[in-house]
Amino acid sequence: MPMQRRQATNIAAILAALLGGAIGASACDGARGFGGSAGTGAGGTQTAGPGTGGQGDVCNDGEVQDCKVTLSPLNCFVGEQTCDAGQWGPCEEAEGATTKSLGPPGGCPSNPCNLGCNSYDENPPGGISLPPNTDPPPGGASSGLDPTWQQAGLKDSTHTGTPCSATSDCNFDHYCSGGDCVPWPTGNFDNMAGGPNLTVPIVCGNDILVCNRGDAQAPAGATVQVVDAIASDIGTCAPTGTVHCTTTTTGPIDPGQCTQVNGCNGALVGTRLIYVDGSPSETVCDDSWGIYDNGGTCNCSVNNSSAGLNTVDMYILLDNSGSMNFSGLWTPAKNALNGFFQDPNADGLNVALRFYGDNPVVGCTQNVCDLNACATAEVPIGSLGDAVHEAALVTAVNAQSANQGTPHQAAVNGMAQWGIARKTGNPTHTVATVYITDGQYPMSGACSTSTPTVVAPASNAYTNYDVRGYAVALNGADTAFLGTLASAGGTTMIDLQSSMNLATDLTNTLVAIQNQLAACDLAIPNAGQVDFSALSVNYYPNGMMPTTPLNQVTNAGACTGAADEYYFDDNMNPTQLTLCPAACSVVQTDLNAEVEFVGGCALGGFSSSTFTQDYEATCPGGTGGVWDYFAFDTTCPGNSYITFEVATASTQAGLATATFYPIATADAGNQVVLMSSPVDLVSIIGQGAAAAQWLQLRATLNPTSDGQSTPTVNGWDINYTCADNQ
Repeated sequence: MPMQRRQATNIAAILAALLGGAIGASACDGARGFGGSAGTGAGGTQTAGPGTGGQGDVCNDGEVQDCKVTLSPLNCFVGEQTCDAGQWGPCEEAEGATTKSLGPPGGCPSNPCNLGCNSYDENPPGGISLPPNTDPPPGGASSGLDPTWQQAGLKDSTHTGTPCSATSDCNFDHYCSGGDCVPWPTGNFDNMAGGPNLTVPIVCGNDILVCNRGDAQAPAGATVQVVDAIASDIGTCAPTGTVHCTTTTTGPIDPGQCTQVNGCNGALVGTRLIYVDGSPSETVCDDSWGIYDNGGTCNCSVNNSSAGLNTVDMYILLDNSGSMNFSGLWTPAKNALNGFFQDPNADGLNVALRFYGDNPVVGCTQNVCDLNACATAEVPIGSLGDAVHEAALVTAVNAQSANQGTPHQAAVNGMAQWGIARKTGNPTHTVATVYITDGQYPMSGACSTSTPTVVAPASNAYTNYDVRGYAVALNGADTAFLGTLASAGGTTMIDLQSSMNLATDLTNTLVAIQNQLAACDLAIPNAGQVDFSALSVNYYPNGMMPTTPLNQVTNAGACTGAADEYYFDDNMNPTQLTLCPAACSVVQTDLNAEVEFVGGCALGGFSSSTFTQDYEATCPGGTGGVWDYFAFDTTCPGNSYITFEVATASTQAGLATATFYPIATADAGNQVVLMSSPVDLVSIIGQGAAAAQWLQLRATLNPTSDGQSTPTVNGWDINYTCADNQ
């Protein structure tokens, strides 16, 4: 088991700091002591008193009876068991049992079979939990990396299907725990490393950090190299690709601490690996790899983190019925689309295109009622600004003629299907459909003449998937039908029937729709880890310097009309900011706009720590102590866990060099071990080690792998027996 802990600290010395208003709630059941189910321990034979039967027998809820568990020929446990859901529960301490808090030993009222039994029955008020960190987490999050790089740097159960087993399996400032590579918590290190051990967290922004996870100070002068991204290098002790930059650490690094290195920011382009060489003092070198990836996720906005406006996906359906040609609408409509597709201001918009009656997919026609046909775009979605995609759109428009029917039902159903599929696959995108027609309704030979039936798919797409549907009425269109269709899609019909310059007006309409879709709500990167008191927000016009600082107001009603204001969705725990209307108008007309978040990592989270407490077996003359049994009550949220170890010695000073024995692990599946089924210390550490005057209990509390939740030790029992020295 990896040792990810601070240096040990005596519990008694830290109780005032840790337990005054301690973190976490106790799982103990008042004075009854330990609650819950029995864990793995010494076992024993359980018998009931004059009640209805032993554990597992049918009973009446709330009924209480005496119980007894035989632990060994010399020891037993007597207490009470309570009926719950018609079954007798475990044998527990009786109501009124005396509890102590890190005090002297008492007798063993629950073990009348052993007159020499003594018990340290510890129930510190509030339990013992991890104190919050005072430092921010360094580096980025592995979840933002491409799976290829996750598997290269984190060879574990989660990423490769094979549990990690060596230091080379866990790079990017991770260590192996329970078969998985997990991030080193802030301030932690391996106190059995035997020297320095340098690592590099995932690089977030432009800052390269070097951390020391060994148990000795790392001297200044470690070499840091930014090199080619060659996956097979990770886990080795030297890069094989081109070295793009070399720098060094400028000062010593204490165990558990990290330092920033400078001079290589310009080499962080695309995806690059970072290797730190701390030889000759470094204990291992195969876990010394970090990575910079421009798709990575920052732990918080400690660096400049920018966000563009929402990615917008648009499905345009253009009516190419015969009436578009006869009425002179076809050519200006084609010109409008081509102009929009090639407008530099539209770059970044994702567009897919389909014509109502076009026939690469049979059935998107008036008289053939295949409601799936129009769901397939003739030109699949791609980004404007991509010359190849723009050319495909223009070619499709120029090659098309207007000589088909107007299949309203198939077209509406198809565009709704396309929108739902796109939104489902891209939940962070803004998705919309644009329906452009001069068609009348109902049409002869139509699949359905019921307006509610025809518009129902658009309503479903908007109501249940947030796919907005626009309807554009050209000269001669049935505005009543198109108004209903637009309303079903959450918008208002755009009427161009009186347009004197359709090519220009339709182009402007598409631009206006795009600007409306570029919403002014911006998600805050890693919001739960950001210190909002230190957050500032800047706007980059056209994505370029110089920036315009934006100012926070309390809510939407506090917007003054200035073009530099925003507000949070929740001032106490925000997840997004919204630009005030004036600022939104400015940014919406700038399709290359970038909004930059500059802030600090929030303090908090938890790091593993080890606490110890010494116990003395005080016995009458002629007798000596034998440490018998151990039990515990913990609360372990998520994948947090607690390891318990003991060491024994003839003197208290001797504990400093004594051997520690792992005796138990508490986790979500084993939070409570009762004294009716305790951990048998003699069987684990041996009779010789158990027969000692002094014992030290060491509990290492490990938070959840994300560092956000702490386990709690609510209480524990340690028993010893005074036995004849002869």
